[in-house]
This record gives sequence, structure tokens and C-alpha cells, in this order.
Amino acid sequence: MSTEKVIVNERYLLEVLHLTPSFVARHSRAMGCFCRKPRRFFLTQVMAHLEMLAAEAKTKSNRQIMMQRARIRTVQQLADRVLKSKAAETNVADFAQYFEQRSV
Repeated sequence: MSTEKVIVNERYLLEVLHLTPSFVARHSRAMGCFCRKPRRFFLTQVMAHLEMLAAEAKTKSNRQIMMQRARIRTVQQLADRVLKSKAAETNVADFAQYFEQRSV
């Protein structure tokens, strides 16, 4: 028997796949529900939908991590620029003070 033709009911999704009733109700159409009472699904369509949701969640998580790293990098660059400008101001002040002392 081919796994493409395996039909499961809502109880299978709840007990074996450990999905919640609200999840099943919310995603039943996307998972290919073809019967009302009890709801019935092709197992391959259910697994494909779950894999798609997992991939979307992973992409979203990776995007958030990349944005956070970019934000940290921007803050570090800004801090470095401020520190360099303060160091340059200090060097100019020290240089001016050195020449003032020499000319006295």
C-alpha cells in the first residue's frame, strides 16, 4: 500500500501527531480535509503542510537573528565612530596644549 493513499482521521492527528484540536480546526482546510464528521485527511498532505509551517517558522527565526545581528553591528560601528572622534578631539586638544606650553 502506497503512503500517498493513507487516509487518517482527526483522532490520528490528535493522538499520534500530538496536534491540538484548535490547530486541527484552524488548519484543516490547508491540510486537505475532505470529510466533515469525522474529519479525514491524506497523510501526505498533512505532513507537507506541517513541513511548510516548520520551514516558515525557521525562516522567520533566521530573519530575526540576522536583523538583530545587523542592529548590534550598527550600534558597534556607531560607538567606534564616536570613540574615534572623541580620541581625535583629545589628540587635537593635547597637540594644541603642547604648542601652547612650548611657546610660553
